[in-house]
Amino acid sequence: MKIRKLDRSAPPIFLNRPGRQAARYLTVGVMSAAVYLVGTWFFVDALNLHVIVWTGIAYALGTTLNYLGNFYWAFGRAASHLYSMPRYLSLVIVGFVYNEAITAAGVLGFGFEAWLSAFVAASTWPILCFAILRVWVFAPAASFGHAQKAGGETFG
Repeated sequence: MKIRKLDRSAPPIFLNRPGRQAARYLTVGVMSAAVYLVGTWFFVDALNLHVIVWTGIAYALGTTLNYLGNFYWAFGRAASHLYSMPRYLSLVIVGFVYNEAITAAGVLGFGFEAWLSAFVAASTWPILCFAILRVWVFAPAASFGHAQKAGGETFG
């Protein structure tokens, strides 16, 4: 049996494109969640402002940071805002529906505790979301059958 040498020319997984995107996606997600949580604490607990209004504002701030961080840093501006933003907002809505469906199925269908169902949704959605962001939301427009004119406009 011949022993093969380890190929040191291949970069570690976190340096290849999907690995780098995943690490940056995770970083952006943690930062966005922190903005949401700290914003909620600051607006509602520290300043004693209305909980419904200000948790919504904190969520909007965290979501905005998430979009911009993923657009500019994690996935590298492969398409325009005009192309990516509607897809991102659609994904936010799908995420809400996914969360509700998983939580309801767990509680009503299987008799799980609400926290367990929410944990399942919260731990599986980021994986699905990364894949959707990578192949649909922030993918180059040309990768979905859009032809590109010489001037850079897309049509199709």
